[in-house]
Amino acid sequence: MPIHRKIKAFTLVEVSITILLSLIVVGMMYMAFQIIVRQINQIDNGEIENIGLVKMALNHAFFESNIITYSEEKNMLECRDSIDTYQFIIQPNQIIFRSSKNEEDDILFEGVYNFRIEQEVNEMVKAIHLSFPVQKDTFQLLVQKQYRSSTLLNHKNIGFEY
Repeated sequence: MPIHRKIKAFTLVEVSITILLSLIVVGMMYMAFQIIVRQINQIDNGEIENIGLVKMALNHAFFESNIITYSEEKNMLECRDSIDTYQFIIQPNQIIFRSSKNEEDDILFEGVYNFRIEQEVNEMVKAIHLSFPVQKDTFQLLVQKQYRSSTLLNHKNIGFEY
């Protein structure tokens, strides 16, 4: 029996080239994965920024305003004080902001959302609940108005009996 049999195997150069090519392919796949993750995060961040704009505008309007009313016919939330009037037009896939200072309408949010209005007895808005479904979660937004008792009394029709 011959002692020196030829063994069929890969050489060190062939194995090294295979490993090198595999690392290049895995590196390219990782880079593509990172690009896709960044794009998804940018979409989420853009929606979150828009939701933040809605929250800031509503908080400002609710804080500054004396009287807040909602018209179902016009789908409009109107916030009035002695100087300015802020209007939020609540359309099915848009929230549009209008101010008495600015003649142009600003689109605060474009996309899917749900809302619910809580009103006082005298038709003044007490709170607005907004929910924004985002890819993985739903953002809940609640903006409330605390009226002074004098504002509530002035806005009500009160009859005194003696």
